[in-house]
Amino acid sequence: MTENSIDICEIDNEMYSETKAILKAKFSTIVDEYIEDSSKYIENIKQSVISKNAIIVAENAHPLKSSSYSFGLNGLGKVAEIIEHTAKNSLDDSWVEEVSDLLPKIDAAFEFVCERIKSL
Repeated sequence: MTENSIDICEIDNEMYSETKAILKAKFSTIVDEYIEDSSKYIENIKQSVISKNAIIVAENAHPLKSSSYSFGLNGLGKVAEIIEHTAKNSLDDSWVEEVSDLLPKIDAAFEFVCERIKSL
């Protein structure tokens, strides 16, 4: 999967509906927590790119990826997955530029998710 092949607007509506059905009355609260936590993960990723800390980048990208996929928010999940993989597997500081190039995509995907998640 490459940066250019990511559809940041990709949502698995079936997965989203299944998650909503399972969580029932708790869904709205958990969505709010997801948005709050995701915002923190993204901010931590950005700060850790600046400080060139690949471990913290990967540690924040992982739960962002997992929770996004759990809701069927595949666009954001895929960006987080690439960031996690890039930070974990780089042998030098080359990951910094690669992840920095993905930050606008993660921002756009998160903005899309925040607008869209409440309307589904």
